[in-house]
Formats: sequence, structure tokens, C-alpha cells
Amino acid sequence: MQFEQVACDLCGGTEVDRVVAMRDPDNIAPGEFTVVMCKHCHLQYINPRPDKLSIGQCYPGNYYAFSSMQKNVHASTLRKRIKRVIRSNKMLAAIAARLPALRSAAIDLPFAADFDYWMPCGAILEVGCGSGGLLDIMRNNGWRTYGIEPSNDAAALAQASGHQVFVMGGDDAYPDELSRLQFDLIYLSHSLEHMHYPTKSLSNLARLLKPVSGRMVIEVPNAESLLTYLFGELTPIYDVPRHLYFYSPDTLAAMLKKTGYRIESMRLFSRPNQFVRCFRAGIGRIPFEPWRLKANQVMGSAEFLAAMEPLSNYAERLKLGASIRVVVSRTD
Repeated sequence: MQFEQVACDLCGGTEVDRVVAMRDPDNIAPGEFTVVMCKHCHLQYINPRPDKLSIGQCYPGNYYAFSSMQKNVHASTLRKRIKRVIRSNKMLAAIAARLPALRSAAIDLPFAADFDYWMPCGAILEVGCGSGGLLDIMRNNGWRTYGIEPSNDAAALAQASGHQVFVMGGDDAYPDELSRLQFDLIYLSHSLEHMHYPTKSLSNLARLLKPVSGRMVIEVPNAESLLTYLFGELTPIYDVPRHLYFYSPDTLAAMLKKTGYRIESMRLFSRPNQFVRCFRAGIGRIPFEPWRLKANQVMGSAEFLAAMEPLSNYAERLKLGASIRVVVSRTD
């Protein structure tokens, strides 16, 4: 495995503070990885890090984003037809959204709560599409679906479902076929933190996003979350070395502004299972085996998951949610 020293991808600075040094929680990549924070812009990142030719060795073969288990069951033909009719008309969609029995038919975006307006069906590009689960949903609702995916196996699953997927990294040079396209919606769900050159990727994507009407949705872990403050390196945020960057709301906003975007909305949110994962990560530190077994039993219960709901809501009220979701448009 080859490593490289890098400057801050946001401001180019080389003066840093050490945040934490830790080993790969999945025990795939050997050695320790150091997370640093830029003294100028406060972006956190791994330095040194595996280079682009080596990073593939750090992903397990059963990595969740690549799995066929991420595929979604297709809706029935009748349901798809009804949904497409409703979604094709702004007035019908507005009416359906107010009727409990039809509300789901008015929504084709899993992140629809982050849009304050109706978006007609068009072309969507998912960066890091995995096996194509989200693209399945969007195509069922009338969207034209495209993806970017570095895993050959995951991309093959998405292509077999009929999506046009480009097998490449998110920050690789675009082939001509992709460069000629423009998209109504671009989606990055927990992809940007994996990229070696995120500012380059965001700049390239800006050219693919339709001016005025186009929107891009980005979701990344929040390095300044309640999870981080309570659990530190035990959080899934610090999934080194697969996560190369660790964003806060401020550093993500600065990077988006630098690469040509206007922020339409930003939301910090948490899910109860994120807290469960952190508690589970701490089980290995319990010194007495019977206690570890009991802890595993307790954390595997539905009651424990339900108990995390108030904590998750509390994090959101403090604006310390575990994930950042931002909707942006082009500035030009």
C-alpha cells in the first residue's frame, strides 16, 4: 500500500493540528492513521493517506454500499403508473401531498423534506450509486437514471438493472459521454468524504448541473456532532482510512462556495441507530466477558433502539446532528 502526504484540499494550507490517531476499525488496512485539522480553515482529513491506487485495498468485499442487499423492491406496475401520473403534474402532486392515502405518491425523493418546492421528473446522477438502490426508486417514479460508481461489482449490478453507470471515481476525469450531459438533480450520499480531491469533484459536478433549476443534494457525516463529542473515534464518522475527509457545517459550506454553489438549505439530523452503533463499538472495551455478553444482548433489543430516539432528537435540537444534508444550486 502506497501513502501520500497532502495539503488541505480546501485552502491549500500545510499547518495542521493532530486530532486523533487510530487504526482501521474493520482491521483491513494495517497501521495507524492520523486525522489532522487545518489550522487555517479547520477542515479535518487523513494525512498521510493511501493514494488512489491503494485505497481500493481498504474496502471489504462485502462493503454495505456495494451490496445487492441495497437494492429496493420495485413497486407494482399499477402503483408506478398512478405515481407517475400524480408526479407529472404540479397541481395533482400538491393535492396528493395533503391526502394521507396518497401522500407517498406525491413524493419521489427520499430527501423530499429538504425541498420547499415541487421538482418535476428529469435526469438524476447519483455519485457513488453502489448497486443502484436509489436509482431503482427514482426510475420507478419517472426519472432518467445515471450513476458514478468506482466498484466494478456494484456498478455491474446497477447496470444490470438498466441504469447508465460510469465506472470511475467521483474525482476522476469525466469521459466525453458524461461531460455532454446535464442533470436536474445530482445526489451524493456519504460519497464526498471518500474522495481524494473533493474540491475537484465538486467543481466538475457544477458543470453537469443544470443552471437555475438544477439542484445537488449532499449528505456527509458531521465531524462536529453530539456523537463525536460523546464517543470520539468510536463514531462511524472516523471510518479510517475509507473516510478521507471529515466535514463540519462550516467547512462544507466553505468548500461549496469555493466550487461555485449557492446553499439553498442545510439540515443537521441524527438517527437512533447511529447511537446504537457507537455503543456497540464501545463493547470491546468492557473488560469482563459476562458484562460484554449482557451489553450485546441489551443493545440488540428493540427497546434499546427506541431509547435512542430521544437522544437523537436532542442532538438535532442542539444542532449537533450526526449527518449534514445540504441542497445547493449553481451560482451562475
